[in-house]
Amino acid sequence: MNKFLFAFMSKVSKRYLLITIIILVLGLYFRITNLSNKIYWVDEVATSLRVAGFTKQELIQDVLNLGVIEIKSLQYYQKITLKKSFYDLVKALIKSPEHAPLYFIVARIWTEFFGSSIFSIRSLSVIFSILSLPSIYWLCRLLFQSSKPGWIAVLLLAISPLYVAYAQEARPYSLWLEIILLSQITLLVCLRSNSLLNWFYYTIILILSLYTSLLSILLIIAQSAYVIIINKLRAESQVIFQLIAVGIALIFFSPWLIIMAQNWQQFQDNTTWMKVHLNLGAMAVIWFYSMATIFIETPIYLNFDAMILTRIIIDINLFILVIFSLCFIYRKTNKSVWLFVLLQILIPLIIMRGLDLTLGGQRSTAIRYMMPSYLLVHVTVAYLFSSKILTASKGFFQTKKQWIVLLFLILFIEVSSCTFMLNKSPQYQKTRNLHNPEIAQILNHNPLAILLTEPSNILDAISISYLLKPSIQFQLISNPSLLTLLPLSRTLYVLNPSLDLINQIRQKLGDFEIEQVYQPKLLTEGEIHLSLWQLKT
Repeated sequence: MNKFLFAFMSKVSKRYLLITIIILVLGLYFRITNLSNKIYWVDEVATSLRVAGFTKQELIQDVLNLGVIEIKSLQYYQKITLKKSFYDLVKALIKSPEHAPLYFIVARIWTEFFGSSIFSIRSLSVIFSILSLPSIYWLCRLLFQSSKPGWIAVLLLAISPLYVAYAQEARPYSLWLEIILLSQITLLVCLRSNSLLNWFYYTIILILSLYTSLLSILLIIAQSAYVIIINKLRAESQVIFQLIAVGIALIFFSPWLIIMAQNWQQFQDNTTWMKVHLNLGAMAVIWFYSMATIFIETPIYLNFDAMILTRIIIDINLFILVIFSLCFIYRKTNKSVWLFVLLQILIPLIIMRGLDLTLGGQRSTAIRYMMPSYLLVHVTVAYLFSSKILTASKGFFQTKKQWIVLLFLILFIEVSSCTFMLNKSPQYQKTRNLHNPEIAQILNHNPLAILLTEPSNILDAISISYLLKPSIQFQLISNPSLLTLLPLSRTLYVLNPSLDLINQIRQKLGDFEIEQVYQPKLLTEGEIHLSLWQLKT
């Protein structure tokens, strides 16, 4: 009997080991496939600009002085050159104080060794994303004292369309997630050992997290609340050590806080999109939709058809699963576990959404800002599945087999979503540049065209330049009267002109007409987007 049981368990283990290897390989494949070909959107353009040591103001001034140039010449400002040193990088970062500097410094070092190509700079995020897999396993092992929730969390995270998408982006988010996981791991280790060395490690991780994202303060608030509550509001040594760690981290972060204060107007100007009004109904839909993006990604559009209906049904069921997993972890684990998880999920969500509801704006609709909370949602779902698969019981949807089937269904949804995204990016990720291919297609039909852009849209022009034929030229326009100096034999396009520019052309330049040739379909009225217009004489 024992021999039969051992043979059966070995067979099962080998089967699940094979499935695990397949999913991990798929996770790597999804992260590196088409890494160079997906839209290099305006935020990534800003990353390369800063890493190269240029500011947007320098870029605008240089290009204004050059007049009509080859469109590919704009990409000079995306590459490391001898003209710009590491000191120029620091100056460029100070001009964009809304972004903490650590990722950009690491990216500079990385590109010094591996080059400034899209593949090179994005591959850094791929590496950080891969590192998050053993980290989430370690976190689950510490939380639940078992390896099984960790392995399920690794599988869910490896092929999550949300984290795969951001693993392919030259932005700080994959680094941020890895550092957040390390902060959670070191905090749990500190609370169990209470050694000064571990608290030192925790302090270092907090400093790194703040220098990676300003939003790390939300996680620090949640972790501080956890330590205080778990110690029953008493000034125990753990509370004192944790608060000292937070205090030291804030002291070390204070130089950047001073830079933010000195450049406050720049900070405000660079984050104006956060304050754009979005009605409550649209925000609620985005909040609901964003939770589902952990597991699924499909086309999103306004027409109500079978595809959208299927997506809504799946989203509702996934939402129910998440809520059930949160309730399950509350009921089945001790206070030190469920409080750790729930506080770090709920506090960032409540603060961000509360700010939007009280002050106005759409901060909480940026899915990338909610990713740390969603990361722990993965942990709760993994714990639910591991518990249900290990525990046999009677009743509706209570058998091991049913839960295994459900787990594989979710993994299948994730794989299908990542497969769908192999050649494209999700709606929520590239936002204003999502329709670059359509704009580039129009421009490429006229290989001798000149693309005109106001200074405010120059980063968008660089973003589109990666999709354009080399023969297309570019002109930055600060004064509409300069349009009369352009060669009228060429086809002239204007990228996303402001209403003021359109009115000036129509009122002051009677020889020109301007008409829209491309306008994307919008999901919401306030959606930020790019349009293309053509100048005619």
